[in-house]
Amino acid sequence: MPELSLSVVVVTYNGKDFVRRCLASLLRSDSADEMEILVVDNGSTDGTPGMVQSEYPRVKLVALGVNRGFAAANNTGICSSSGKFILLLNPDTEVGYASVSQTVRFLQSHPDVAIAGCRLILPDGKVQQSVRSFPSVWGVFAEAFFLYLLFWNSRQLGRYYMGFFDYGSSSPVDWLSGAFFMIRREVIERVGMLDERFFMYSEEMDYCLRARQKGLSTWYVAEAEIHHFWGGLNDVSRRSIVWTNGSQMLYFRKHFRGLSLACILGSKVGGMCVRLPLYIVAGALTGRGVWLAKARHLAAALPLMFDRVFRYDQGDVGAQKSWPT
Repeated sequence: MPELSLSVVVVTYNGKDFVRRCLASLLRSDSADEMEILVVDNGSTDGTPGMVQSEYPRVKLVALGVNRGFAAANNTGICSSSGKFILLLNPDTEVGYASVSQTVRFLQSHPDVAIAGCRLILPDGKVQQSVRSFPSVWGVFAEAFFLYLLFWNSRQLGRYYMGFFDYGSSSPVDWLSGAFFMIRREVIERVGMLDERFFMYSEEMDYCLRARQKGLSTWYVAEAEIHHFWGGLNDVSRRSIVWTNGSQMLYFRKHFRGLSLACILGSKVGGMCVRLPLYIVAGALTGRGVWLAKARHLAAALPLMFDRVFRYDQGDVGAQKSWPT
């Protein structure tokens, strides 16, 4: 790919084996010679920095020493990069031979598109449902109380998870998973950096909304495909459940006001309360420990939804908070 100006930023925290596979796939791709690769390590204790330095000397390592969170680490990588296009790539991914170059070419041929993502393939071979609509009061209510499961293909009740979305065709979307998130540098100059108040999760939803508010579009690119080992670094854990729900609460408090905010927060907490006994019953009936683990982690997460860490204060800086683990 001639004159490709691309920087790939991979943020990691204790994911050495995933990072090794991710970097190997990047260096096997058709655009390997034209890309700059940066690994931003959030204070890993599993030997990730040493592995990157010894096995991938051409990769630029930025070792932060402490876990500053996903958004803050990506911002560090962006500031250290030089590419015209910047790909924020999760470490638990493997890119296809041409997936990166296909996405770059799409952006080059569509100068009106600001952000692009691609098709994500799960370990079982299925396409990950990675496209979402922006939250609304009705959409969050339908998700919280499982109405979306009854009407998965409905453009009203199933809109949040976009069950009707065609993953076989490229199209504009509200927002998509940050596992593969390519941005033009001039978009960052216009929209700003990722909001570091989002320690983990929902930062890409927030960014796509901010871009939309500037009149910029986000697209899903069907031609490009990567493998996403979702359920690896994002496996069921207290951390993932706390931060998935907490970051959504943070997003709601940032972008909603008044009665709308009260309704959407009530739906979110109500949905969490409904899920708790359902997870316990599912664990008892099936004997599968994963459901009881979800119940235990959700019970730990509920009181934290009212903690200051998930309140959006314009004066806060994410790295200064005491993040729950």
